[in-house]
Amino acid sequence: MAPGPVDGFRVPFLSPRVRAYIRVLPGVARDPLGYLLWARETYGDVVALSPGRIHLISHPDGVKHVLQDHHTNYCKGRRYKGITKLIGEGLLTSDGEVWKKQRRLSQPAFRTAQVAAMVNSTASLAVKMAEDWRAAALRGESVDAFAATVRLSMQANMANLFDDTPEVIDELGEILARAEREINLISDGLGVKIPDYLPGQRRLRKARAEIDQHIYRMIRRCRQGSVRPESLLAQLVHHKDEVEGDAMTDEQVRDQLVTFFNAGYDTSTAAVFWTIYLLSLHPEEQEAVRREAISVLGGRHPTHSDAAALPATTRAIQESMRLYPPGWLFARESVQADSIMGYHIPAGSTVMLSPYVTHRHPEFWNAPGEFRPARFLPEAAAARHKMAYFPFGAGPRQCIGGGMAMAALPLIVATIARAVRWQLSPGQDVHPTVRIVLKPAGAVWFQLTAAT
Repeated sequence: MAPGPVDGFRVPFLSPRVRAYIRVLPGVARDPLGYLLWARETYGDVVALSPGRIHLISHPDGVKHVLQDHHTNYCKGRRYKGITKLIGEGLLTSDGEVWKKQRRLSQPAFRTAQVAAMVNSTASLAVKMAEDWRAAALRGESVDAFAATVRLSMQANMANLFDDTPEVIDELGEILARAEREINLISDGLGVKIPDYLPGQRRLRKARAEIDQHIYRMIRRCRQGSVRPESLLAQLVHHKDEVEGDAMTDEQVRDQLVTFFNAGYDTSTAAVFWTIYLLSLHPEEQEAVRREAISVLGGRHPTHSDAAALPATTRAIQESMRLYPPGWLFARESVQADSIMGYHIPAGSTVMLSPYVTHRHPEFWNAPGEFRPARFLPEAAAARHKMAYFPFGAGPRQCIGGGMAMAALPLIVATIARAVRWQLSPGQDVHPTVRIVLKPAGAVWFQLTAAT
């Protein structure tokens, strides 16, 4: 196996886990994305970032091995303990039989009829945002595109998940977003325990207590029959396991709701923002999306059934998620010793998979740093390794909401494109920052022109 950038580091009086972390920390602290790209480019497709402890797997064959072919040997384990402090033992963090049961109990909430209703609700909110942007364009005003997409995603996810007044929804959304800022995906992935006494951990515990107060109140209302039956909350509360016949406990419902909110809100925010950002830099692609939107949607409200008729818009979204995948890093723990692409992986090792890195692998992507939606034309996609692109994960644990996302996202982008043209305001340095998902560092302003 490639030895990695700091092989041979030794501090005898420190534990192996702490030594492993120290080996990797300087690079990931400076530039996590650049560090992982450099490691693959310098050392190859299987890199021991810290020998025997932390491994970066970048080749699609290795991704397939971990997420699909031998997925039972790679668990979430302690690598997600930091996230568990917020979301609990939901689908994202649980393993084994607990995960299987939760998947069965959650799956009915993502049946076609339920997905269509949630997508239609999201599309209606997108229409309102597009109208606001068009009004701003007519007034000659710019918009903070990132703040607007955050607001849209939060409203959509809260409306689909819960059933409460807009004021309470806004308050809960703000608390959840505040809590997410205290999660460090890198330290969690490396299995590093953050001391509970640090200010960030205290803020995280406070936010969780506030979240629980809101959500358990909603669950009680739902069990009393005073919540819309089509909400995801009601679906989770009332559905019974088809195998064992029992329903979710209040705690299980709580954990799934927070999991779905964070997954849906964060990923949809990132996917919409990076797509419209990249389209601002490529006006010819933006115009193709606009022409398609006008042709398909005309002046009516978009619905779930329209998504399949927006292939150019979908390709732009797929390409933006290649360059800026919302889930940019996955970590797994090897249960037993294994071999990946001929390299030994000891039991208890951290295995890191990065869509951000694999999506830029030059063996599978020509000019990988460029925005080219045509990569996702059917013939090009069919010729590519199936695991060269995995923005929603892969295998049995592929994101349960991926299908809903790929129905809602084209409707959002097409609705915006139908209403306005946009370009990046001058003088801005836009680049991804590493959180649970990839986000810009702050406000990103667009200049708008009302589309005709």
